[in-house]
Amino acid sequence: EIDVWVVDDDTGVGQWVAAETKGWVVDKSWRDTYLCVEYERDGKHIQEFGPQHVRRREQKETVLQVLERQQARAEAEAERQGKEGKATGGLARGDELK
Repeated sequence: EIDVWVVDDDTGVGQWVAAETKGWVVDKSWRDTYLCVEYERDGKHIQEFGPQHVRRREQKETVLQVLERQQARAEAEAERQGKEGKATGGLARGDELK
């Protein structure tokens, strides 16, 4: 269940609207880039939305914000593990001593 940020063409006012996923749009590398959804607002509409305009139903974070948070966490973990490896003379957790 998702919401999408829809901006009214006449007023320029946006709001979160409940939507149903219809498919994904991918780039040449087969990575998801847009979500094709159907929503109802003054009739049914089918439209593509980027991750900055999609969120889980009634959540505050958009998909883009979730992905950015996860990426930052993964980078911090990789950096931490890199520092641990240097501190132990190049051995990382799980390496065997021979």
